[in-house]
Amino acid sequence: MGCSAALPVILLLGLLSALAQDSVTITDYQRPPASPNLPLEHERLSRDAGASPHVPEQVHLTLAGPGAMAISWLTYPQDDPYLAPIFQERLAAAYEWEEDETGKITSDETDLSTDVTADGDSSLEKHKHKHKHHKKKKKKKKRKDHPCDYLEGLSSSVVRFGASSGDYTRVTAGNNTCYEADDYVSGALHHVVLGVGPEGPLLPDTTYYYTCGDPDLGMSPEFSFRTPPLTGPTSFPYRLGLIGDIGQTENSAQTLDHLTASNPDSVINVGDLSYADGYQPRWDSWGRLIAPHTSRFAWAVIEGNHELEVANGQPGFLAYETRFWFPSRESRSYSPFYYSYEVAGAHVIMLGCYVEYGKDSEQYAWLLQDLAGVDRGRTPWVIVAMHAPWYNSNKAHQHEVDDMMEAMEEVLFQHGVDAVFAGHVHAYERGHRTYKGERHDCGPVYINIGDGGNREGLAETYDDPQPGWSAYREASYGHGVFELKNATHALWQWHRNQDAVPVVSDEVWVVRNTSCLGWGGYGMVRSLSMKEAMSVSASLPRRLAPGDAVTAS
Repeated sequence: MGCSAALPVILLLGLLSALAQDSVTITDYQRPPASPNLPLEHERLSRDAGASPHVPEQVHLTLAGPGAMAISWLTYPQDDPYLAPIFQERLAAAYEWEEDETGKITSDETDLSTDVTADGDSSLEKHKHKHKHHKKKKKKKKRKDHPCDYLEGLSSSVVRFGASSGDYTRVTAGNNTCYEADDYVSGALHHVVLGVGPEGPLLPDTTYYYTCGDPDLGMSPEFSFRTPPLTGPTSFPYRLGLIGDIGQTENSAQTLDHLTASNPDSVINVGDLSYADGYQPRWDSWGRLIAPHTSRFAWAVIEGNHELEVANGQPGFLAYETRFWFPSRESRSYSPFYYSYEVAGAHVIMLGCYVEYGKDSEQYAWLLQDLAGVDRGRTPWVIVAMHAPWYNSNKAHQHEVDDMMEAMEEVLFQHGVDAVFAGHVHAYERGHRTYKGERHDCGPVYINIGDGGNREGLAETYDDPQPGWSAYREASYGHGVFELKNATHALWQWHRNQDAVPVVSDEVWVVRNTSCLGWGGYGMVRSLSMKEAMSVSASLPRRLAPGDAVTAS
């Protein structure tokens, strides 16, 4: 049966399936009881007892521009004669603080899903963070006895790498930094960018083997990563993994394992990362939990409300800004709170919900400039990710960023954005192509993927009746994969944690209609069976392999 002949049947079956799956009962939203973090002593969260104090941990990859990859890691020299007593003193204070805060969380005295300001005001307007402050703030005078000053000079930041295991033909050095709170010293946070020096860029679609650390004090075990294909309209297929609101529970670990088993080429995390909520050692335990994944696949992260962390004598977003490397300079945002990057045939924009975003803001001006520079012949797909959703039929967190949507929705529509991913709501929801609250053939597909598994539990209640723009919704833990098949077709698949990894719980083909504004519209978005999906996938062009000829047209 031809695709056009089958379309009415597919649409009817999809509609009946959606009606059967999306029936809900109207109740007032109430977050389920908190689910606990894994204990710090858990084998996936604790530091290896036999590890040298200078051996890197929490290794993390970030795409750093064409032919470049950033590698970040932490060293925590607990046995250093000068640092050891400082670490012990701060850690004791941190444990005392966490005990108090854990009691509040468990007894539901504190709702950390929204309480991200020092005074407990959950108004989103007050959450907006003016990053100008960080640009212009005066540097503290350095003191010789300052632990971060000491740490930064204690070790070097070096990556050895090559295209064959154990044969490291290239060496690149970077720098390290540190941050402090009243009850914490971070250890040395190292950032090294490969492929930007005189030795030239990394080769596309190539596996590199690497080890990082200080050659005199200790190097990491060998890891590997594969670089993306050359950016361009033939760089397909490419698999983007999507997760959000992860945390560090048993559910979090299962989501991460399932995501990696889905074999993404790189990952987008839509925010609310560690759920440390001011207790800084939980950033380290989370870094260890995700390291087996982030040392293999590049992750792009964006801030959520749980990254604000204004308590305990530290400025907001301090851990978020310091622990990760961002392509801010490369995308000319010069901000870790919003930025963009290109990968394969996609232009990915990460927007900040907790910094200024009105029409008179720096973020808004940057967004206009960034979208104006997109070449749809080079990157046919334009994807946006942010933390708080614009479209959400769950009872949780409704209308929190309506003013952001009012400022920016028209901009995304006019530039033909293909898909918008968000989190914040601890459930899964996929929308149809939507614009101004209504289904629209040229609007983006809106998908909420805040179901990563954090300790706050699932958001289980929805509006009834289901809005017309909403296609599928379910309060279950899981992850998604957005596979760009070619310049016009992409397959979205959502995997529920409770299922075996190969099971696809929800899927939809996104077919671009290049007659829409900005070369970014859609044809019909429709549900296909797995058999149909595999058939379509097999007929699409494969990604060019290294050495294949490229014909210019």
